[in-house]
Amino acid sequence: MLEKIGKYEIRKEIGRGAMGTVYEGFDPVIGRRVAVKTLRTEVFDPSQLPDVLERFKREAQSAGRLAHPHIITIYDYGAENGIPYIVMEFMTGTELGVFLARGSRFPLDEIVRLMTQLLAALAVAHENGVVHRDLKPANMFLLQDGSLKVVDFGIAHVEASDLTDTGMMLGTPAYMSPEQCLGTKVDHRSDLFSAGVIFYQLLTGDKPFTGSLTTIIQKVMRQEPLPPSELNPMISTAWDKVVARAMAKKPEARYESARQFSEAIKVAFQADHAHEAEAQRKAAEAAEHAHRAAEERSRAEAARRIEEERREVEEKARAETARRKAEETVAMPPARSRKPVIAALAVVAALGVLAAVLFPREDVGKRMADAEAARVAAESRAREETEKRTKAEALAREEGDKRSKLEADAARREADAKRDAELAAKVRAEEEAKKVVEEKTKVLALKKDELAARLQAESEARRKAEEQAKKDAAERAKADAAKKVEEAPQAVTKPGTAFRDCDGCPEMVMIPAGNFLMGSPDSEAGRSSDEGPQHRVSISRPFAAGKYEVTFDEWDACVRESGCSHNPSDQGWGRGKRPVINVSWQDAKKFTEWLSRKSGKRYRLLTEAEWEYVARAGTTTAYSTGATIATSQANYSGNLGKTVAVGSYGPNAFGVHDVHGNVYEWTEDCWNASYAGAPTNGSAWLSGDCSDRVSRGGSWSDGIGFRLARTLE
Repeated sequence: MLEKIGKYEIRKEIGRGAMGTVYEGFDPVIGRRVAVKTLRTEVFDPSQLPDVLERFKREAQSAGRLAHPHIITIYDYGAENGIPYIVMEFMTGTELGVFLARGSRFPLDEIVRLMTQLLAALAVAHENGVVHRDLKPANMFLLQDGSLKVVDFGIAHVEASDLTDTGMMLGTPAYMSPEQCLGTKVDHRSDLFSAGVIFYQLLTGDKPFTGSLTTIIQKVMRQEPLPPSELNPMISTAWDKVVARAMAKKPEARYESARQFSEAIKVAFQADHAHEAEAQRKAAEAAEHAHRAAEERSRAEAARRIEEERREVEEKARAETARRKAEETVAMPPARSRKPVIAALAVVAALGVLAAVLFPREDVGKRMADAEAARVAAESRAREETEKRTKAEALAREEGDKRSKLEADAARREADAKRDAELAAKVRAEEEAKKVVEEKTKVLALKKDELAARLQAESEARRKAEEQAKKDAAERAKADAAKKVEEAPQAVTKPGTAFRDCDGCPEMVMIPAGNFLMGSPDSEAGRSSDEGPQHRVSISRPFAAGKYEVTFDEWDACVRESGCSHNPSDQGWGRGKRPVINVSWQDAKKFTEWLSRKSGKRYRLLTEAEWEYVARAGTTTAYSTGATIATSQANYSGNLGKTVAVGSYGPNAFGVHDVHGNVYEWTEDCWNASYAGAPTNGSAWLSGDCSDRVSRGGSWSDGIGFRLARTLE
């Protein structure tokens, strides 16, 4: 590894690309951490080199002239021993692509925040005549404080230049605009299309265009993806129009600028909130309507009860009046006026006078006494009749007063009941409206939590399922291995034996147990500091190693069966039997897990010690071919400028091909600066800087693939 580039101290490698390598460095003058990106000129054809050097320099120029909080800052550009390099700010965070590859989902307000930051960065770039041309989640870095940085202007186009204008399809197909796929001239609207693809993926969790390279290009140019709201029912249809315009096939149909795109996102976000407010208003109206209906029913019921009470009072009053009249009719004679009574008394008196004339004297006294008694009795009866009539009239008045009071009481109760019903209805309406608002608030507040909980539950379920699948696969592999050993022990353990575990499984070779001296001696030409100290490693059990590096055919099978989500580019050199390239260490691990499930065997990556043991194949020289290696024996150091089909060169003594060339190969081990403290039993070294994994071998350039190992149980 390099120790110094220019004035910058190099600490470790932190990334590799098709054109160069990125290191963590330190600026001793300023006293700060930096990232140093170098270009490997030897991997390019001499005729291409001037264009490549100009493009690399343009990255420093185009990004260096852009001062914005969401664009990576370029500090320096230079060349050391013919190696051009760029010095830029060192960022602590994670690529957005890593989050999306994990299946992470972002809430809508977070998506809006990220997109407005991206579009603000693009607006500044476009206003300075710079078009990024390779926007994708892998070039969007999320810092620890949550802010976004746009990186890698490596194929940026400056409008004043004619370089990369036409005839060159540069970029990542899944995020490229139709004009990029055609290789025609592009402008800032191509970046807006790519931003629209990223926005679609953030809203739905899926890329709008998937499949093989050819399929993706055909879809980008001709097919309209499903509207985001159909894939994510949590968002409104307002977002469909925003995304559709950003991803219009024709540049003139897209937004005119990144700022216009950003404003459209803000308007849609406000509309989304207005949609929620309208839903709340409709819910409140429904509650008010229900309350009014209940109030009307309550008033009608109260009126009915009051009418029934009034009728009942009237019936009782009529019955009481009839009863009293009946009693009066039975208890007293019909009422007479006072004149007939007086007239009767006059008649009695006249009869007395007449009797005195007509009857003898001796009878007069007796007759007068009888007449007086009759008069007194008549007056007594008249008084009694008058008293009875007076009492009847008083009773009638009292009955009328009672009836009036009952009617007044009924009216008062009706008014009180109506007032109480109105008050109760008002209270219920306020309570219902309050409940509606509270429930809606709870729903809105819990949406994030519910989505997060659901995603976490799904993630946990997947994790448990994967763990169970691993356990089941391990048990099956153990049983199969035991059975195979029991049935044909010599065939299983014989070194050099080639076999396949299933149709389509990679061909494996049996590697015997043994020990070897790992590392390079100090005297070896070209030795790096991380290749020592030499130490003895003993591998106590045989194992199997891939006869060839994993090919695109084998990788594509994993993609078809949903074991691998990443579909890497072949750089235009072809797929088939060529080794798969442009895969991360995590991609390689996913392939081993998929193959283990498919075959029921325990597949994994080689440890670094196993890799060197397989590569040496019992030799002690710098290469298995001797102290030197020829380009006729391996594809290394850019001698061909691209990969070749696996098995194009002969095998080593263990029957394994291409360990000295074609592509670098991932191993299980974490990165350490030397072998001091390394395991001596052939196991993986899982301490050190595990954010960076060891790759071994020789390569046509910087391509990284991998070779499989299988444990024999």
